[in-house]
Amino acid sequence: MKKKRKKKKKMKKKRKKKKKKKKKKKKKKKKKKKKEESSVNPLGLLDPLEKQLHSCLDTSVSLKAGFLGEPSSSI
Repeated sequence: MKKKRKKKKKMKKKRKKKKKKKKKKKKKKKKKKKKEESSVNPLGLLDPLEKQLHSCLDTSVSLKAGFLGEPSSSI
């Protein structure tokens, strides 16, 4: 009886450990995905001043395109 109980306890511990490991792996994967997403968006990594500069550049390009009568994608 004692042996059986010990085995059950060991198995329970093993299962708990496995679950914990799986949870940790899932969390790591989620974190990695989030990091990848933020690196895809370059404006997300820039500070507000740089963001402002980029938006200014974008608007000036579109304005330039408007004056020339061409779509902004061609510039």
